[in-house]
Amino acid sequence: MARLKTKLCFIAATGLISLGPAVEAGDWKVIPRFSIEETYTDNVRLSAQNRSGDFITTVAPGVSVRGKSARITSSIDFNRQERFFADQSQFDGGNNQLQATVDSTVVKNWLFFDVNSRMSQQSIDNRLSFSRVDRGNNGNLSDVTSYELSPHITHTFGSLGSMDLSYERQSINRAVSNSSASNGPSFFDGAASSSDSDGFALDLRSGSATGRFPIGLNASSREAGFASGRVEKFKRVGGDLSYIWNSQFRFTGRGGYDDNQFATTRSLNSGATWSIGGTWTPSPRTSVMVDWGDHFFGKALKVNADHRQRRWYFSFRYDKDVRTSSDYERALQLVPLFDINGQPVFDPNGQIFVPIDSPGAITDVFIEKNLSMQVTYKLRRSELHLSYFQAEREHLSTSRSDRNRGLGFEIDHTLRPRLRASLAAQWRENKDSTLTSSGTFYSIFPSLNYELNRHATARLRYEYTVSDHGNLSGLGFVFDRERATYLENAVTASLILHL
Repeated sequence: MARLKTKLCFIAATGLISLGPAVEAGDWKVIPRFSIEETYTDNVRLSAQNRSGDFITTVAPGVSVRGKSARITSSIDFNRQERFFADQSQFDGGNNQLQATVDSTVVKNWLFFDVNSRMSQQSIDNRLSFSRVDRGNNGNLSDVTSYELSPHITHTFGSLGSMDLSYERQSINRAVSNSSASNGPSFFDGAASSSDSDGFALDLRSGSATGRFPIGLNASSREAGFASGRVEKFKRVGGDLSYIWNSQFRFTGRGGYDDNQFATTRSLNSGATWSIGGTWTPSPRTSVMVDWGDHFFGKALKVNADHRQRRWYFSFRYDKDVRTSSDYERALQLVPLFDINGQPVFDPNGQIFVPIDSPGAITDVFIEKNLSMQVTYKLRRSELHLSYFQAEREHLSTSRSDRNRGLGFEIDHTLRPRLRASLAAQWRENKDSTLTSSGTFYSIFPSLNYELNRHATARLRYEYTVSDHGNLSGLGFVFDRERATYLENAVTASLILHL
């Protein structure tokens, strides 16, 4: 009875707090929301061992902000989740979910200050039992809080050119999540990959004074320190020269030198770089960029392509470069901010899922071949999303290499003016040189959404999830297949209130 009273008090309090009035002023829009959902899962531990079901009550106040004024542009999505387990109260807990970007002008045409922050749950080790939802208690989740603070001076000197001088402070903090602390393997130390880094960058660009031959000079320096004691330093200096053939074609040559310090089994971690490439922009809706060259780690190709129409959008990305887990965190986007037409996206349904492409809690530097594709297509009553990613990583301080790839699919169809049905699926595969077998994961989750009124939506979702990682030997231990493989059925009923 005491647990029930606590649960009801929390629901009432957070509901009153979150359902304040919506704010709209000029180009600013603030939408508070509050959701409550009840989930039944037949495998609360996400394991083939000790398989048991449970009811989970989740309450989540939140807010979305999209705004633009003369000096500030802001995109913020925040949820506070609290979970209560009916039978296994040791798993009770909560976490924050945040994606926030605030860009501000301190001195017009000179000084700017940008802030980016994220709070989410992510996999500690992408070789082990995996889940797309953060209610799982498989011992392989960490609460990750990260931010980047970046003051920068940006100024245009008429026809001569422009300058951008920036400083960035990045911090990434990892901690074992409440939901997995009581069930996680003792050999994990996700907190060791927590890091702080400082970096400077200077970019100089010529203006119209150089005509068809724009010139650029750049230099950067970044140092990262990890909780494990590892220190990594990256320095780069370079320049580029372009030739503008016409409004559609531009050719560019680049050259420079990398001076890096990090643990590596290779003989080189520094050296000269060069590349040649160009851009093709046949229309404002289409652009293609290709760049190919030689770096200290070998030959590298980079391709970016985008095409946008009224009903559909396509993007393709491929590159090869030296990266760290902090680079992944810096580029991570948890929820979409804009649709294919550039309009702000507000998602009152709001849960932020566990990223399926996370490299995990690692401190190593790796050479990564990264490929991603995305297609979005809109019909009168339907919308289709299809995405694919593949990351091949060669770790530089060990002999380890791995490949992560995944596919996402979602189709959303309006059955009636207030009733929508959707079918979504995710698939992921991991292959690692340190293991004797690969791991696969897939989840299928159809749902129905009914708009009760303009401020309330009811949702019913079913989830079927399979994770199969075989016998994970080769990590210095044997991870029992029964603990690395699971099947889960879950049904969730939700009520989402928003203004």
